[in-house]
Amino acid sequence: MKKTHELVSRLTNNEDISVDSIVGMQGIGKTTLAKIVYNHKAIVNHFPFRAWVSVPQESNDVNTLLEDVGIQVLKISELQEEPDGKDFWINKMNKFLKERKFLLVLDNILTKEAWDTLKEAFPKTTNGSKILLTTHSRTVASHANQDNTPYQLRLRTKEESWRLFIQRAQFPPDNLRPSHTEALEEVVERCGGLPQAIEYLVDKFSGKDVTALDLRRVPKI
Repeated sequence: MKKTHELVSRLTNNEDISVDSIVGMQGIGKTTLAKIVYNHKAIVNHFPFRAWVSVPQESNDVNTLLEDVGIQVLKISELQEEPDGKDFWINKMNKFLKERKFLLVLDNILTKEAWDTLKEAFPKTTNGSKILLTTHSRTVASHANQDNTPYQLRLRTKEESWRLFIQRAQFPPDNLRPSHTEALEEVVERCGGLPQAIEYLVDKFSGKDVTALDLRRVPKI
């Protein structure tokens, strides 16, 4: 997969860039791509420590944001000490990460303010550690690293959408007669190239014996 290869290469070969980003509209596949990269063999071998962080969307409370992210980075279920404000989590994460070559994926950062809060907790290292953001906002991505061009995801073309759907959907034998194919193409085209919408169709029809009429009754996604 070309996108996976490009991102793996960016993360493992460019030691000068510490923050990278995947940017695109909601449902375009940012999190899916980030998960594939996160679990890629080359990434696992390159980064002795990895942490996946689902950034809380209600991030107006600085202490709550840092605590939520800190628990995910440190991979702890309970603390032996009582947290005391934001500096507790900033110091805790800094100390933990400083001696490690790490990859952190911060999934779905919505605002520049959220990044500004979190970046204090991540040490500046020269050991090749990386932070990968996913965000719908190119402004947020550029704010996190003005020296690096974000990896921009685009909508699928009509041909790419059809290929993705056929690759993922498992239809019973002989269920792709010309009438079915025509109806399927029409339904897939309604997805507008959005991978999340195509995946919805895969879940809805995969492995099922559907008719062309069933397909034409699918509402616009």
